[in-house]
Amino acid sequence: MDKFEEQLLSEREILLKRLEGNTDYQRLKFIEDYIAKFTGNSEINDTSEFYKPSQSSIFGDGFPVGGRRLEQISYILKQEKRFMHVTQISKAMHKYLGALKLEDIKRKVSIDLSKARREGIGSFERIKVDNSNQKAYWGSKSWLKEDNTPKDQFMYIELEKTKSTDVL
Repeated sequence: MDKFEEQLLSEREILLKRLEGNTDYQRLKFIEDYIAKFTGNSEINDTSEFYKPSQSSIFGDGFPVGGRRLEQISYILKQEKRFMHVTQISKAMHKYLGALKLEDIKRKVSIDLSKARREGIGSFERIKVDNSNQKAYWGSKSWLKEDNTPKDQFMYIELEKTKSTDVL
């Protein structure tokens, strides 16, 4: 490891300690990407449930604050253990990423989940209620029965119910 790489690792540790408010997020992402390159850990595809985490920052209850968005989405879905609407996922993520606007999080979550599903990254799966894109819920392929409906223990909570009761 050369001096520059050692410096980046040192800077990474300092940033991780003071990141909690997303103040140095962009610099940390650069360091994370560089570390992934020189360690050869740049492979994203994974056969395990959802998405393989990188060497990202983790605070408090385990939410990967400095991680890739798919890691963050995976964390939320695993914690909730159910299919969730993009709005529900975004609200849960907003609790950790409060510096970002909820609508921005929602847009990015939607784009990332669609791309991951289309490109076969992780095991994200979408189910539609009443064949409607507006009533689409996301979870894991392993949470589906053979007829592609959610197993009882992973059943979604309809979005309208969460709006009125604010239950996530």
